[in-house]
Amino acid sequence: MIFLKLLLNSALIFIGGTALLTKENLENNSNSAIIYRLQDFIKPIHYRLNIELQQFVEEEEIKSFSGECTVFIKINHPTWNISLHAQQPQIEIKDTSLDQLNSKKYYVPKSDTYHYESHILVFHFSEEISSG
Repeated sequence: MIFLKLLLNSALIFIGGTALLTKENLENNSNSAIIYRLQDFIKPIHYRLNIELQQFVEEEEIKSFSGECTVFIKINHPTWNISLHAQQPQIEIKDTSLDQLNSKKYYVPKSDTYHYESHILVFHFSEEISSG
């Protein structure tokens, strides 16, 4: 079984808010559709989260922090897109890559689309991501 790891080497900036990281997918040419549900063929296996507290503290309350999130996922059938919940502007993703575990295969999204109604961020890849 091949696992892919979604490395969200990101600066997660929370401004008095929280967010839930999950996954979702769109069909290749359906960028205009509003998505309300996450797909069922990409399953998160394990989350690794490293958080760094910033020096921005107001009245003993932390206003923001940054970090890196690595998500190990199982893809049950090939896809061109991977999605997750990322409520903007509370979360700002700086860098994203997809690495295939036990392989040298490496994917970088060519673009992304944010759906404000559902708070879903869709990463679009230039080649199909194989199952595994």
